[in-house]
Amino acid sequence: MGRIKRTKRKQKRKKRKELEDDENPFSLIFNKGSVGKKIKELIANMRKVMNPYTSTNLRIKNSNTMQDILQVCGPLSVSHLMIFTSKKFSAYIRITRFPRGPTMTFKLREFSNSRDVIKLHPNPPSPNKEFAKSPLVVLSGFAESSVVPLDNEQDTLRKKRALKLTSTMLQNMFPPIKISEINLPDCKRVALFHYIPEEDTIDFRHYLVRMRPIGITNGIESLLHKKIPDLSKIEDISEYILDSVKDNTENLQNEKSNEKSNDAIVNIQSNTNSSQNRQKAIRLIEIGPRMKFELIKVEEGLLTGEVLYHKYIHKSPDQINLLKEKHLAKQRFKQQNQNQNQNQNQNENQNENEKEKEVQNENQQNLEQNPKRLKNLKKKHSKKRNDLKNSRKKK
Repeated sequence: MGRIKRTKRKQKRKKRKELEDDENPFSLIFNKGSVGKKIKELIANMRKVMNPYTSTNLRIKNSNTMQDILQVCGPLSVSHLMIFTSKKFSAYIRITRFPRGPTMTFKLREFSNSRDVIKLHPNPPSPNKEFAKSPLVVLSGFAESSVVPLDNEQDTLRKKRALKLTSTMLQNMFPPIKISEINLPDCKRVALFHYIPEEDTIDFRHYLVRMRPIGITNGIESLLHKKIPDLSKIEDISEYILDSVKDNTENLQNEKSNEKSNDAIVNIQSNTNSSQNRQKAIRLIEIGPRMKFELIKVEEGLLTGEVLYHKYIHKSPDQINLLKEKHLAKQRFKQQNQNQNQNQNQNENQNENEKEKEVQNENQQNLEQNPKRLKNLKKKHSKKRNDLKNSRKKK
C-alpha cells in the first residue's frame, strides 16, 4: 500500500511540474461570500470545463480575504480569476486577469448544471478521460458589425470595444491551438460562446466530441476497440457479425444520406498512408453546464480601477475627466499614507533598538561593578559544560 501511495504522489508531482513549466493560462474558480448549493455545483462544473489548467480541489475559507488569495496567485502562476457572487435577486461572475487586470462583471441570467443537461439525453454519456485535455474554444457572433447601434455614437464605440475585449478575455482563458502540434484524437471537447445582439447576452455551451467510422457495425467496432463480446448464446462468431450487420443496415443508410442523420461526415487521413482517407462521423453531445450572462461593467485594474464601460450608466467626457482626477487624488492620498506609515515603523524600530542597547550597556556596567556576581555566572556556565561532556562520554 505504501508503494502505491508513493507512486501516486510522484505522478501528481510530475503533473504539477508540467503545468507549472507550461506557458498555458491557469485559472482559479471560486465563490466569494455566501452562495447557494446550485451555484456551488456550477462552480464545480466550470472547474471541469477548464481542466486540466485549473485547481479542481480548491477550498477557500470564509476567513480568507482577497489579499490572501492574490498573494498565492503569483507562486502558482495563475493568469485568470473567475469569482462567483450572489445577491438577493441575481448572481454575478467577475473575470479578471492577474496581475494588472482588466476586470469584467457579468450578470448571470440563466444557468443549468451538467447533471440536469445529461438527464435530457436518452443514452446519457459518462465522460471521464475527456477532461484530461483542454477543450477547443469557439467564439461566434463577436464581430463589431453585430452590435446594435445606440442613440449616441460614443456609447456604440464603447460597446464595440467592450465586446472585443470580452472575446479576447474569454479566448485567453483557454490554451491556444497549435495547428502543427495538434492531434485529432485529443480534441474531445468543445466550449462554445455565442453572442446574441438582440438580447445583448452571451450563451455558453459545453459539448463532448464523439467520432466513429462509417460503414462499420457496432459488433466489429467493439472488436476493433479490443472489447470482448458476449458469445455465450452464439455457436460461431460469424453469427455475431452477421446479426450486427442486419441490425445496423438502417443506420448505415441514414449515415450515407445526411438528410436524416445529425452527424457531420469528415475525411481523415491515416498516419501510415497519407493518400488513404477514412470517413468518420462526428457528433457533438452536450454535457453541460449551460449559462446565459450579460456584460455589465469593465474596470481597468485588478478588481478595481477606472470604469471603461457600463451598460446602464452613461457619462459625458467632462464627468469622466472629473472621475479620473478624483481617482488620481485618491491614489496620491494612499501613497502619502503608506509613506507615513513606513516612516513611523522605521522610527519605532530605531527607538526599540536604541532602548535594547541601553539596557545591555546598563547590565554590563552592573556586572563590572559587582565582580562576585560575574564569578558566580562563570561558575554556573562551567558546571553546565562539564555536565554535558560527562553525559556524552557515558553514552
